[in-house]
Amino acid sequence: MFTQKHRGTITCFYFCLLVSAALSIIMTRINTGAFLWIPIFITFIEAFLISFIVSSILPIAKWGCDLALKLKIKPNSFIFILISNIPVTIILVLILSFCLTALNLGFSKDFMASWLQSIPTSLTAVYTVSVMITPLVNRLVEKSLH
Repeated sequence: MFTQKHRGTITCFYFCLLVSAALSIIMTRINTGAFLWIPIFITFIEAFLISFIVSSILPIAKWGCDLALKLKIKPNSFIFILISNIPVTIILVLILSFCLTALNLGFSKDFMASWLQSIPTSLTAVYTVSVMITPLVNRLVEKSLH
């Protein structure tokens, strides 16, 4: 179905899909205090499109792997997953939270405060989810390639 040359795109797709789903549910719940399915769906679509485009343009997964390898961490170990997800999370959260805040609020006088306020929660949510889903994404990619 897919070849090895598609590995990066497939990985990016699954990762962005799962992170966007979790982020949209978590952040909508935190921001509204409820599970509102229309805002969750809209946030999911926005987050997925933004994160997939960013991940397709910037080699953030490679940067994460390079960081872990530079620190001489054994590939595919839990520590490798923890370390390699740090740059991925930071870059995605900064860009995603900026874009989602802009889409939801516009560039109003409250924009900067709202954006900065969303970063710690978003970092925690995305990092936790990305660490948890990395093994699943790797399995999905392997199944897609065979």
